[in-house]
Amino acid sequence: MSIEVLTADVEGGENLQRWAAMGLPIPPSWRIDRSVVADSSAASLTQQLRALPRMFTDNRYWVLQQGPMNPDSRRESLLNLDSDESLAAALQSIFDREPGPDHVVIQALPRQQAAGVLFTRHPLRQDLPHMVVEGVVDGSNERQRLIFDDSGRLVHASQAAVPLSQQVDEALLRQLHSKLKQNFDRPQAGEWVFDGEQLWLLQTLPVGSLPEPKEAWTRRAGVGLFNQVETPLWYTL
Repeated sequence: MSIEVLTADVEGGENLQRWAAMGLPIPPSWRIDRSVVADSSAASLTQQLRALPRMFTDNRYWVLQQGPMNPDSRRESLLNLDSDESLAAALQSIFDREPGPDHVVIQALPRQQAAGVLFTRHPLRQDLPHMVVEGVVDGSNERQRLIFDDSGRLVHASQAAVPLSQQVDEALLRQLHSKLKQNFDRPQAGEWVFDGEQLWLLQTLPVGSLPEPKEAWTRRAGVGLFNQVETPLWYTL
């Protein structure tokens, strides 16, 4: 069995496919079944990954999503794997576990200049129609927050040496906000990355109000893995 490309499909088996069919900016994605990894050596698996189409002129970075992509899942994510070799090693580690997943989803990204989460409504004050954007810029661990009113006007921006609002075009954030609101009934928390030109959506989940979120993320590999922007889904940690 080969590595399967995930194309836009309104009836696709992965949420990513349905989101792409909605016109959301989903990065190139593939599904890898357990059998692909089980039947391959580390070198062979690396070669298969290297042969996947390259959509970017610069180096590509990998995001590995484990488990079904739905609001009730509990899954792990490994972000910014910086080579095909590191992705192959991560895949072998995950599928060596018992019990392990039946499949995982991988996404390819160019180098990121900023990353964060966009809330289509205030995550703590559901009575407020504000869009809230939280994120970090490349080279900094400082978390920043932008708040836009219901007309799309920026009404608050965190003070920072390198302001997030100067790194990411506000029009791109408003465009993503509009698409999420158009396609989902419930308020969403969309995880995004910005490569200097394109704003990409990695995943989106309903904004929850429970003390213990159903969606739990871990980063077991530690800080050393993230050699650039660390996507800050801290609200579920």
